[in-house]
Amino acid sequence: MKPMFTKEEVCVAVGVSLQTINNWYRFKKENPDDEYAKILPEPITLNVRRQKVWTQKDIDTLKRFKETKPKGRSGVMGSVTQRYQKNVKSDKT
Repeated sequence: MKPMFTKEEVCVAVGVSLQTINNWYRFKKENPDDEYAKILPEPITLNVRRQKVWTQKDIDTLKRFKETKPKGRSGVMGSVTQRYQKNVKSDKT
């Protein structure tokens, strides 16, 4: 049997926070047809508590996703990460 990794272990292996992983998968859920969302591997759901786990291959894919996705708040992830930010332009006159 392949070794399985919890979300916390995946965060450490990939080098991102738990919130980042959650944002990535929220983006995947809200934008299933996006080319970047298709890169994210589906986690394996284990038990009644719906604990999600990933394999080593999935971790490698997540690392590749981290390096290839566009960065910045106006990028593809902006719909998830900037959801509650006000878009206010100040007038500096």
